[in-house]
Amino acid sequence: MLTLDALIEYSAQTGLLINPEKDIETFIEIVNQKEGRCPCDEYRICPCPEARNEAVNGADPKKMCCMCQLFVTHEYVNAWGLHVPKPEPAPKKRKETTPEPEFEWEIKTPKIKELMKTVETAERLVRKRRPDEAKKVLQDQIDSSDCAMCQELLGTETLRMQYLEKVCQRSDDTCGREIKSAEAQFEDIKTLLRQTDEYSVQGTVDGKPIHGEENGEEKPQDEFHACMKTLAELEIETGAIPEKINQVKLYIRSKICSKGVADESEALLLCREDHPEWFTREVI
Repeated sequence: MLTLDALIEYSAQTGLLINPEKDIETFIEIVNQKEGRCPCDEYRICPCPEARNEAVNGADPKKMCCMCQLFVTHEYVNAWGLHVPKPEPAPKKRKETTPEPEFEWEIKTPKIKELMKTVETAERLVRKRRPDEAKKVLQDQIDSSDCAMCQELLGTETLRMQYLEKVCQRSDDTCGREIKSAEAQFEDIKTLLRQTDEYSVQGTVDGKPIHGEENGEEKPQDEFHACMKTLAELEIETGAIPEKINQVKLYIRSKICSKGVADESEALLLCREDHPEWFTREVI
């Protein structure tokens, strides 16, 4: 069971701060309702080891935080003008760079165009404080898509909408803050989609070659994503209903690559326990 003491201990170990704008009591309650799983990624246990890397490797100070904006850096606190009760040393100044002209890519791939439309629709609904409808829009796209990357991306956002829906039922102030965070995340997703389309069409990102690829070098991957790529063509009889097979395979790959299970069979058993609706069609 997640406790405040556990979050404080993790903060001390990693050097990250607990976001002072976060409703910690509500957050802990939601995590414990999900049996310790992160509200923004059901394949992680909170607090997760990925949080520190996500925070410190953020390119923008306003995004130097973990996926759920729970753990943040000093740069994040300063960028948003947040007040932290305990005084902290000022962060090192970042080297100033001359801003480059903005590059805007127009999406050309039909599947990514469709995905962008879905994300923009969900974003509009979130701005209107209707996360339940946004969740349905995202889930409908997951159910109808045969694109594994699309399902993985939208699956994470569906969980975020579920978390946002619960928060907005409890507190208007917290809801407002979380909606701003969700809007920032949607902007990140739209940027990712444009970059993915650009790379698939002409092999560049933001108009530039990927670092190392201009010399014929392959960009290194972290262990988790390298594993996910290796298992991309996973062949296993899942027993799932047809429209859920890809989601089941994604669940199995994630469990294996995060070293949460020993093999495919164990991952499939866990999947059946967590998502029985993926294996039995409801009779109306």
